[in-house]
Amino acid sequence: MFPTKAFRRTYDKLKQKHSGTKLNKLYIELLHLAKIFNLKSVSKILNTLLESEIIPTVVKVRRLLESKIPVPELYIIQPNLSEYDELIARA
Repeated sequence: MFPTKAFRRTYDKLKQKHSGTKLNKLYIELLHLAKIFNLKSVSKILNTLLESEIIPTVVKVRRLLESKIPVPELYIIQPNLSEYDELIARA
């Protein structure tokens, strides 16, 4: 149920504010983020938030995760269309 100590600490922190179904829903949403992104990254963010005495929420964790995802640069090579024209002309 607790993949890392950070998740256990987060659950305990959430338990101070929520209970029952609400608590379970919030915790499962955090586990889902770990599945989508990366367990290690989510654990790191949870630790950072807890150390800063901030109650981790799905919105806060997701924002931090998405801000760390680098967007790759794309290089589009323009094709030489004259080569295709030659192929069509030969057919």
